[in-house]
Amino acid sequence: MPTPQKISRLLIKALKRDALQLVQRVLAPRVFTVHLSKPFMTRWEILIPQLEKELADHICGTAKKSGLYEISGTIEVHLVLNRELKPGKCLIETSFAGCQSPKAALVTLEGLEKELSYPLISPVTVIGRGRVDLPLPPEKTFISRRHARIRMEQRRFVISDMQSRLGTFVNGRRIDEIQLVPGDLISIGDVVFSFRG
Repeated sequence: MPTPQKISRLLIKALKRDALQLVQRVLAPRVFTVHLSKPFMTRWEILIPQLEKELADHICGTAKKSGLYEISGTIEVHLVLNRELKPGKCLIETSFAGCQSPKAALVTLEGLEKELSYPLISPVTVIGRGRVDLPLPPEKTFISRRHARIRMEQRRFVISDMQSRLGTFVNGRRIDEIQLVPGDLISIGDVVFSFRG
C-alpha cells in the first residue's frame, strides 16, 4: 500500500514530467488527481482532506524552492478511489485547468423543497452533508457527508463516488467514476440533479 510519503514523491515526479516548457518559462500543472485503491482510501478516509492539503503544500513548496516553475493559481491535490487499481498501486493525472465555463451547472429536479442551480466553476466540487462545496440538508442521513465529487479535466466533467454508503447513480446506474454529458441525471440519495453543460 502506498504511503503518504511515497505519494508525495510520485507527485513531484508528475510535476517534473508534466510541466510545460513555454518560450521563457516552465508552467507547473495546477490540479493533481491521484487514483488510489480501495484499501488505501478505506484506511485514510477520515484524513483525506488533510492529506490533500498537505500534499498540495508540498508540491507548491517544492516548485517554489526549485525556482524552475511558474504556478498559475492554487495547487490542488485530489485523492480519488479507483476500483480497478491493484492494492499498492496509484495513478497520477495532472491538469492545467482553471475555472470552467459558467454554463456548466447542476440543477435539482427532485428531493429539495426549492430548485437549486449550482454552477460548476471550480476544478473540483464535493457534494454531501458535511462541510463541502455543495451541501445538502443534514437531515438526509442516507447521503454521506462527503458523498460524490465532480472534477474538471480539460473541459470534461467527471463524477466519482467517494465511498458513500448508498452509492452515486448516473442515469439509474451505480457508478464509481464516469464522464458526464449534458442531460445526465445524477441521483444522490433522493436528490436528483440534471447536469447542464
